[in-house]
Amino acid sequence: MSNSTIGRGGAYIFIENTSTLILGYVLWFVVAIISTSEVVGISAAVISMTGIFISLVSIGIPGGIQRFLGKYFAEQNLQDAKVFVKVSVFLISVGITICSIIILTFHEWIEKTFVMNFELVLMTILITVSTAISLLFRSIVISTLRTKILPIVMILSASFKIVIAVILILMGMGAFGILIGFALSQVLVIIVLGINIWAILKSSTKKSSMLALKTASKNILSASISNWLPSIVTTIGTQLGIIIVFGAQGASKAGVFFIVFAIFTALIGIISSLFTITYPALSSMTDGRKRLTWRVIKLSLIISLPFSAWLMFYAKNVLDLLNPKYGEGSSTLEVLLLSILPIVVTSGINILVYSYGKYRQVLIIGSVTSIPRIIIYFALVPVYGIWGASVSFTIGSIAGFIVSVLIANKIGMKIFWKQLVFLFIIPHVLAILLFYVNVNYIISFAVIPLITWILLLKVGLITRVDLQDSIGILPNNIAHRTLMIVNRIGTKLNSSY
Repeated sequence: MSNSTIGRGGAYIFIENTSTLILGYVLWFVVAIISTSEVVGISAAVISMTGIFISLVSIGIPGGIQRFLGKYFAEQNLQDAKVFVKVSVFLISVGITICSIIILTFHEWIEKTFVMNFELVLMTILITVSTAISLLFRSIVISTLRTKILPIVMILSASFKIVIAVILILMGMGAFGILIGFALSQVLVIIVLGINIWAILKSSTKKSSMLALKTASKNILSASISNWLPSIVTTIGTQLGIIIVFGAQGASKAGVFFIVFAIFTALIGIISSLFTITYPALSSMTDGRKRLTWRVIKLSLIISLPFSAWLMFYAKNVLDLLNPKYGEGSSTLEVLLLSILPIVVTSGINILVYSYGKYRQVLIIGSVTSIPRIIIYFALVPVYGIWGASVSFTIGSIAGFIVSVLIANKIGMKIFWKQLVFLFIIPHVLAILLFYVNVNYIISFAVIPLITWILLLKVGLITRVDLQDSIGILPNNIAHRTLMIVNRIGTKLNSSY
């Protein structure tokens, strides 16, 4: 499994997540114009609730199954991979059925507590079911490292979601229209990825596998449940903020916080691309896991910190583009962005220990990150509103960062603190300078990353190997020409010493 294979797979996921960011921004930009923040707030509360339900019904299988499928697909062992796919679909179906029955049983309590009608409760079930299955199919595709289809599917489903949501809002369906768009877009993902997975598994030359269904079920549940518990805690810690804001501050404030958090999570989604594709690769490796993990952490920070630094100082400009009302959430977004570095480091260490099968440590990282968030949400949100929610989230991120570093030291993974300091300081100092000399935010968006990467190349934090691996994800003819240009730039920089 070559660096270029992993890199190219990560690149497609990067494109997928970038498309999510752009098209998600388009969706909420349009929704903010044609509807109210109350409509956004109601939609946000339902979407956040479904996020919690999805983590419950999935039983951690989308993450757990990659530990096995990554190895099977790397070995071209499609017959055993087929068994694991069938078992995972069955287990998810059981979780979906149980959760749906529970929601319908307690629908009156849900309606009263969260000020919903029965139609919204039904939409919660539909989104939960469709998203849980689509996430499982996405994980299976990622395990194959054939991720070229993912950005295509993402663009199609996101565009479809925008069209459906806008049409239904204009028809007067409000939040219900937005939720229908979300549900149907996931159904589209299921259909397309399902066909793709079927085509891959169909190519198996052997008719059957010697792997017993009971053994496969036991292996999947063993790996998944260990990740399931921290995943539930993490999801609750992430999604509960919007629900508490909705209950304590009302739909309008929840709408503002949701827009802010959507921008933040989109940025996190982009930088998680390399981690997503790295996990099945780590699971199939026998040596070099710690080195690969640190390189992925470093590259993720190189990509993300310049943009988060820019967004930290120009948050109000970005939010005002949606609607001046959302500009009040700029300080909230600024606080959330302080979580970028801790989250990146924590995510890298988390997938490393998970690839080793150290499930207890995965649970510790997830719990230490999310439990403080949950507790502090209830303390700060009623008093400080959406700003309190962002502070709670960031405190949890820092707590998770601290414990993950301690675990990294325990397993012998070295943290290069000097590199972390430079990676953080350089883009933020540039952002401060450009902001206080009143450089236009659009110009700064291009200047901050460009200068940051040149300086990092100059001081050696971006190495020739990093560049070769990064450029290696491109088509061969483009990669060769790009590498020639980069070599010329590097020669000029070195000649200035």
